Amino acid sequence: MSRRGRWRRDAANNGWGNKGGYKAAKVAKLDEQFEAGAVSSNTWSCSAIFRGVAIYVDGYTSPTADELRRLMQQHGGRFHVYFSRSSTTHIIAVNLAHSKFQALLSHKVVHPQWITDSIAAGKLLSYVPYRLHSAHAHSQKTLNFSTAPFVDQASAGTIPSVACTGQRPVQAECILEKSSTRSSGDLNLDQEPVWA
Repeated sequence: MSRRGRWRRDAANNGWGNKGGYKAAKVAKLDEQFEAGAVSSNTWSCSAIFRGVAIYVDGYTSPTADELRRLMQQHGGRFHVYFSRSSTTHIIAVNLAHSKFQALLSHKVVHPQWITDSIAAGKLLSYVPYRLHSAHAHSQKTLNFSTAPFVDQASAGTIPSVACTGQRPVQAECILEKSSTRSSGDLNLDQEPVWA
C-alpha cells in the first residue's frame, strides 16, 4: 500500500479524517471535557434551568467566560468554545462590531445578565429583554459622500476646498468651491475653513 493510502486509512481511524478533521476532533474533545467536568466536579448540577441552552461567549463579559462556563455546568446548560450555527442557541456578548452584529441577526445575541438573572429567578427567563442591540446608529459616525458634485480635471489651476454644513454627520452636505486665486501647488494653512 502506498504512503498516501496508508495515511488516509490511519486518518479515518483516528477521528481526524472525517467531519472537518482537526477542528471537528478538537470541538468533540472540548465537548467531552465539558461533560466530564460537569459530572466529576465538586459543584454538581444545582438545577436544570439551562437544559437545552448552549452558549458561546463573544469578547469580554462580566461575569467572565470562565464564570459563565461554570454557571452553565452547574445549571444544566452547555458552553461552546467555538461558535456553531447549528448547535449554539445563544451568543453572550456585551459589545459587538456592527458588521458582526449584522451577520448574527438571525441568532439570539444576549447580554450576560440574562444568565445571572435567570439563576437568581430560579427559572429560564425570556431572552427578549436582554437582547443586545447595535450601537451603530447612535454612537458611530458615518460619512456621506454622495452629495458632493463631480470635479473634472479641466480645472487644473484651481484648488477645490470642501465646506460642510449641518451638525450631524447624516445631515451634512458637502459644498465644493473653487478658488481661482491660488495655484495648484500652493496650500494656505492659515486660511479659515469655509462653512456654508
